Formats: sequence, C-alpha cells, structure tokens
Amino acid sequence: MTAWRARLAALRAEHAAANSAKSVNSSPEVPATGPIGTIGTIGIGTDGAGAPDRAAFLARAAEDAAAALAAPDPDLAHERAEVAAAQAAEARGEYGRRRPEAGHRTALAGFLAAGLQRPPAWADPASLPPPGAWCSSCGRFSRSGGRWWQEAVNPSGWRCVTCRPPVHLVPSAVVTVET
Repeated sequence: MTAWRARLAALRAEHAAANSAKSVNSSPEVPATGPIGTIGTIGIGTDGAGAPDRAAFLARAAEDAAAALAAPDPDLAHERAEVAAAQAAEARGEYGRRRPEAGHRTALAGFLAAGLQRPPAWADPASLPPPGAWCSSCGRFSRSGGRWWQEAVNPSGWRCVTCRPPVHLVPSAVVTVET
C-alpha cells in the first residue's frame, strides 16, 4: 500500500472513530456546525458554536491532504517507468514485436475464424455471407463453411440451411449460397 493510501485510510479511521460518538443525523464528513435552528446566509446552519470546530477540522484536513500528496507515489513512478520503456521500444522500432511469430499467426487464424462466424439467420438480404462463413449454431465445432439460403422473390434475409431448412418452399423459390 502506498504512503498516501495508508495515510488516507488512517484519516478515515480516525474520522470514523470521532464521528461514532455523534448522532446519526450529523454529517459524516464534517463536524456539526451548530445548534438546530441556526441559519446562515444561504439558509443552512453556519453561524453558531460549531463554526470554529468546523474551521479547525477543514484546516487540519487540508494539511493532511497536502502532506499525503507531497509524498512520492511508487505506483505512479512504476507506471511512468513502464510508459518510458514502451516509448523507447517504439522509437527503436521494436513496438509490437513482443509476441513470437508462431503465436501471432495462431491468434490471427483465430481472429479470422471469429470474423467469419455468422448467426443462424440475419435480416439483411443484401448482406451476402462471405466465402468461408460458418454458422455459429451448427458449425461451431468445425468452423468451416456452410450453406445459406433466402427467398428468390422478396427475400427477408439469410438463413442457415442446416439450422433453418427451407422445407416450406419449393426448390425454385430458394436461392442457395455455399461458403
């Protein structure tokens, strides 16, 4: 845990202990400002016996925050070092070459297969299935090609022949595409 995080946790614990003796109706962040019914310039209680306590609390909180922010943060230093190393690698032309060539080709093949995945049916008749397209339902194990159909007249979209066969139509009323 960094120094400022530890200090913030300590401040929260100290403040929680100080507020535990107070009423549940008082503000959890700031001490009460005065007796009920004391009205300030904007209609809330600001004038009263609690105003000096509030000012002291806020001054101490500002000092604690300044002290926490003044300490160096090792997490930020580590992040800056990582960014500097990445920028230096990019300047040398080594950026993006961390993955071995074989692993890169394997990942690329996976992306290509995922890009050719199609749902069992889709509504855009103009969106012809590309070569190699496979059905996400019936072709999920082989991931190799498929057959798709739509109506020859007034098409309403493409469907997988295996998952949604055109058994209700005559063969001449169907356009079939093999991928």
